[in-house]
Amino acid sequence: MRVYSSYLLCVLCLASVFYTGCLPAMNEEPDPVDSKDRISDASDMTSEQKDQSEDVEDLAEVDDHPCRQLPLSMRSPTDIEQTVALINALPKPVTIPCFISALPRPLSIHATYGQISAQPAMGRRSPRIFILRGDLILSIALEGDGSHLLEFGLLDGRGDSFKGELEFPIEQDLMPSAPYLRVMYDDGMTVCAFCHSQEVPKHTVDGATVYRSVALRPVERERVFINDLSKEQAECNVQEEYLRCKILDALFDGELEEGYFPEDLVTFY
Repeated sequence: MRVYSSYLLCVLCLASVFYTGCLPAMNEEPDPVDSKDRISDASDMTSEQKDQSEDVEDLAEVDDHPCRQLPLSMRSPTDIEQTVALINALPKPVTIPCFISALPRPLSIHATYGQISAQPAMGRRSPRIFILRGDLILSIALEGDGSHLLEFGLLDGRGDSFKGELEFPIEQDLMPSAPYLRVMYDDGMTVCAFCHSQEVPKHTVDGATVYRSVALRPVERERVFINDLSKEQAECNVQEEYLRCKILDALFDGELEEGYFPEDLVTFY
């Protein structure tokens, strides 16, 4: 492969010299090259270049941040199990700020000061924040008991979602079933059912039953916009509100954009 690459490099260098008019005239005609060979070589180069391009793109957002050392593909979860795999791959103990910093940007968020939730906001200055990644919806809180939780919702395209939850910091690797076991209230019901109606068991993950129930979206009039969050981040006193400030810093450690829930989802009120 090294010889082949060197040969290609020489060919390209000679070609560049030729087109600048600096190549001496040659009396001998070049050996004919079969057109099929030319097509095959071009195809091989295209495939190799494509692989290299994908590798570069996968590492594009890797930097010196300890929570961004993984390839971009690992830091781009689209479902709950992939999120658990990401958490397992991060340096322990995993904190919510570290998890947020690992996610690729731009980060699509929807902040709300709505308080009817098991993970309620603490007013406009400390809203509940949803991170929207396609069908995967993650939520965090800046203050209160909910500030130690990461909640999951995976939309099923029919107005329902599969739900789970994890408590941070996370000291050791998790089983794929961990988010689903965490939300169990009893053998046939999750804590999510107190707010999300029509809960039914649908399948199992690593022996844990996964429940589906109605998905809810925040009331739009209770939205807290990114500009307002930016002011809170700038004014946050890390000596007095360490975790709140660290979560805000992690959120603004990269580009943010306003996110929107599917309009066909119902609201709580």
